[in-house]
Amino acid sequence: MQALLDPVFISIYDTKYLSEEQKIHGVLLLLRSMRLSALDLVTKILGDQPEYKSWKLGLFKGKAFTFFFDAMQKDKLGSRVMEEKLKEEGLNSTVKVIKNEMKAVKKLMKMSVGEVTPEFLYAFDLERDVTLPFTQTSPVLQTVLLAAIQSPRALRENSRTSAPVSLAACVTLH
Repeated sequence: MQALLDPVFISIYDTKYLSEEQKIHGVLLLLRSMRLSALDLVTKILGDQPEYKSWKLGLFKGKAFTFFFDAMQKDKLGSRVMEEKLKEEGLNSTVKVIKNEMKAVKKLMKMSVGEVTPEFLYAFDLERDVTLPFTQTSPVLQTVLLAAIQSPRALRENSRTSAPVSLAACVTLH
């Protein structure tokens, strides 16, 4: 099979007579002979060069990347690499979202001393005035904070909790 798929001669074969495995092997040999890797090829296609646009669109159509990530996850080394990269990217993304949520929450929860009147205090409802706006404005932050305060024992023993109310109060007091 090695001689049959020599990179120099691969282009002269009628591909309908080659198995998928032989085609892939031939392309990999051709890439190696050009001192390129499969990842070099994919990285170039994913760039912003217009001549690769149709190839790029082809990669994003269907389930190509889903299959790729599934294969990476099944591979021992691949799953470790993915876990580290996703942890880093996920953390960066979550921090960015939470920063934006906090900006929005601070705008909602800002009051001047003059606004705190007896009428306001009399009509104040923690659920309506704090918890609901906090929950609607910062769902990712709320999810992270709830996960952080939930102990294994609490998960087992608590059948109900008012954590969102106390969470909203703690965050807005900060």
